[in-house]
Amino acid sequence: MSMSEKITLEATKSIPLNIPKGFYSFWTITTQAAFKIGFELRDTKQTYVSQSRQSQNILPPLSQTYARLEGDNLSLLISIAESKQIDARMKTMDITDSNNNLLARSVTIVGEDSTDMDYNDIFFTITAWRNQG
Repeated sequence: MSMSEKITLEATKSIPLNIPKGFYSFWTITTQAAFKIGFELRDTKQTYVSQSRQSQNILPPLSQTYARLEGDNLSLLISIAESKQIDARMKTMDITDSNNNLLARSVTIVGEDSTDMDYNDIFFTITAWRNQG
């Protein structure tokens, strides 16, 4: 089992998610932080989410929905104006068929916006799969 990838960000950063065009996806985004945190989930064709909030309550999620991914280069943009650095940790998991073709991919990101290192300020997860029906 590999360790999670550390991603050090400035106050705003786009994180590539490497999920193929045409996949069906479901995601959850939430925050639990004193700072206002903004998110954009987008690809070359569409912005799926563009929301922000300042909340120390993790519930309800900021966004929880689904879509078929229409463009290339799906990425998550995180912005925190009050933060000098965002420490985000990302883990990707793939499911493949017997020929090693990608059937599904899940990406989870947790993040820290300050110095307490509890990694509960940002939570994002997306699962996407190739076929419908």
